[in-house]
Amino acid sequence: MKKNHLIVWLLLSLVACKENSFEGIVEQKGLAAIYLNQNSKETYTQKEEITSLFLGNLTDKHKTSFYIINSIHSFTNRSGNRNSTSYLMVYDNNKKNKSLNFIGYYPIAFPEQLPNKIKNNKLVFNTFCEDNRIMDVSFENGTPHILRLGCNHPDDYEFVSMKKPFNERIETINQNLIKKNKVNKFTKYRHLQKETITTLFLGSLTDKNKNIFLIVNSTYSTKINKIKTNKRYILIYSKNHNNTIKFIGAYGLLSSQHFPNKIKNNKLIFNTPCKYNNIINVNFENGIPHLLNLGCSTYKFIKNDI
Repeated sequence: MKKNHLIVWLLLSLVACKENSFEGIVEQKGLAAIYLNQNSKETYTQKEEITSLFLGNLTDKHKTSFYIINSIHSFTNRSGNRNSTSYLMVYDNNKKNKSLNFIGYYPIAFPEQLPNKIKNNKLVFNTFCEDNRIMDVSFENGTPHILRLGCNHPDDYEFVSMKKPFNERIETINQNLIKKNKVNKFTKYRHLQKETITTLFLGSLTDKNKNIFLIVNSTYSTKINKIKTNKRYILIYSKNHNNTIKFIGAYGLLSSQHFPNKIKNNKLIFNTPCKYNNIINVNFENGIPHLLNLGCSTYKFIKNDI
């Protein structure tokens, strides 16, 4: 009887969820697939569709159960082309209130890379390697921090935890960019349809005391009630002799045109949109400048905050 009440409540919540955010409906569709033990496809708008596939559950060494959903969001872009984004979504069982919680997901580049099934308490993937090998992943120690899929040129997918504040997730992304030395390569991170972070690691600058500063351009976009807002930052990290990387502060920018373009000869290079389109060089010889004067605008360095 309790299960029937739960199913009725869940279906009613799904109807209400249609009037809520897109990411809310994705999460609820995953819950529906788990509770009803069936797969589903739902058209959210004429241009958007969610397909959910419940694979089953995995158990770690502490007897925590993780429920696994393949979720594919198909949509039509402005050019009329059909695209899709894929998520491996993970729920756990809250023993206190006996409910399921959405705890995070892996953003997967291609639907073909989603797992096929669960077997022997492991997640089974078709890796599409030359030797057609099958890859399995255990949750014995909890959700893996990184899913590495493939052989010669594997793709790494990081677990995005819903238990962490969003700024902590930004921090994780930038730390990985810097550690992997992905200079001048744009990285886009998407939290379903609500939040997007685009980052560009420019490289490092050194002051006269040999202190190392790492520079990341970062744009944080969010969409609330169909209104999109952007926040832009030049993020500054320090790197000590132990190669420990630490966020130390940022410049908040008014325009994307005010981002630096590159680092050259130990200077930060800006192409400013000012009247004469002057190129401005900024050095960190005496440490991080308190004020960043770009001719059109001046920005103050904010310590340990964005």
